[in-house]
Amino acid sequence: MATTMGPRANTPARWQTALKRPLDEGVEIRQPAGCGMWIATSSSSAGTAHEVTSWACGCPAGQFGDPVCKHGAALLARVGRLALETEPEPPTPAAPAVPAVCATCDGKRWVYKHSRYGDGFFRGPCPACVPSAFPLRPAA
Repeated sequence: MATTMGPRANTPARWQTALKRPLDEGVEIRQPAGCGMWIATSSSSAGTAHEVTSWACGCPAGQFGDPVCKHGAALLARVGRLALETEPEPPTPAAPAVPAVCATCDGKRWVYKHSRYGDGFFRGPCPACVPSAFPLRPAA
């Protein structure tokens, strides 16, 4: 039982993938002197070249009706109609926010306070940066 494939998609993503291959495999696009046709070297078969246009190619993929092949992508890049899209640069992370340092406690979140009993000092929460330590009572 023979299986048949439907037509291959002609999408920008496939063209980008196809363009990476000739760059990696060293496919060259040449135009013989005195004629308007373009020739692409084969990366899989030494000494072989395929006639290529912007709409068709003589390579096996092109002969089986695939609209996207590495030779066609290389030609489109050569004539300036296709460029390799680069990955966008990731955004530069923002500098970490420097927390503001409380001027009252110098960032310690506590201060020395006078004891109301006159026996020295004690360590208590900073009223400037820890306001919840001194909740306001509702008026009676």
